[in-house]
Amino acid sequence: MLASDNRKDETSKVVQCRLINTAYLSYGLGVVLKNMDLEFGSTFLKRRECNRLLGYLGLQGGIVLSEGVIDFPRIFSAKIGDKKVKKRRGKKDHRPLEMELGSGFGDWIVKKARETPSTDFLSVELRADRVGQTLSRTALMAGCSPVDNLCMIGAESGSFLSDHIQKGTISKIYINHPEPPTQTFGAESANLRSIMIGELEPAHMLCSRTIKAAANCLSILQESRLIIVTDNKWYGRLICATIVRLMRESPGLLYPVDLTKLNPEIKMVEQFPEPSDDVNGKATISLYEGQPDKNIGYPEVNNALNSLKGASYFDRLWRSGGGTHADKSKRFIIVAARDEE
Repeated sequence: MLASDNRKDETSKVVQCRLINTAYLSYGLGVVLKNMDLEFGSTFLKRRECNRLLGYLGLQGGIVLSEGVIDFPRIFSAKIGDKKVKKRRGKKDHRPLEMELGSGFGDWIVKKARETPSTDFLSVELRADRVGQTLSRTALMAGCSPVDNLCMIGAESGSFLSDHIQKGTISKIYINHPEPPTQTFGAESANLRSIMIGELEPAHMLCSRTIKAAANCLSILQESRLIIVTDNKWYGRLICATIVRLMRESPGLLYPVDLTKLNPEIKMVEQFPEPSDDVNGKATISLYEGQPDKNIGYPEVNNALNSLKGASYFDRLWRSGGGTHADKSKRFIIVAARDEE
């Protein structure tokens, strides 16, 4: 084995140990194991103890590939639960893998996972308390059937995408109503032009680094999508400018999706950059207004204001009047594909 291979193998073992200990020490795995009469008697699990735990779950080969990339198909195929689950999942299964970034309390992603049992899902949330609430929500909403196709991750989105997701393995990445860096940034066109040409951008979850990492994780298929929904038009404009910046810096990485072809009720409200500012006619993205629907992977909407299946925490917040610059009825949508339409 080459020295570089040894380093990669060591990295995978370190990451795996850290992941298991995070779940053990911070997210209640220790309590679960105790209830299963599987106790280790230590505050921090050593590598051999991590391996023992993985072996108990049928994951003797580990859950982390070289250089710290997590083997999610293997995690979802773990032999946990009844025999039907074991029979349904196997190494040869190729199930779609979708992800929500900034999943908050998990309202939307838990319902999405329950409604789409043929797909595996990842929820990524920075705040540990919200990760815990998502886990609780899976138990409360599951009833008699466990939500076995959802994996919850506590992490910063950009680093997680860059360091722990294998490139080209995610079918869809959803971002539902992300939190703006300020409520009004994006109102000034001059600020957006400076971002598009590569100048300083504000610190927020969907900066160009995170969007680039997300694009690299998407599978190179026509149905792969990066889907962003917000109620703040100014923030939507900022994200569009950021995507244009990425398209110019990394040509061929992302392509715009014309939502008017998928749903005539969705209308384009603005294109970035403006035709007069476009230098090559290719690095463009559009901001759309309308209700996200099944054409882009969202649950059906019965009533735009009062009865949204799979409504997120943000939907409930806005309907109650939260958010000074949030629109209570309109949704602004941005969709890009990994492969050219």
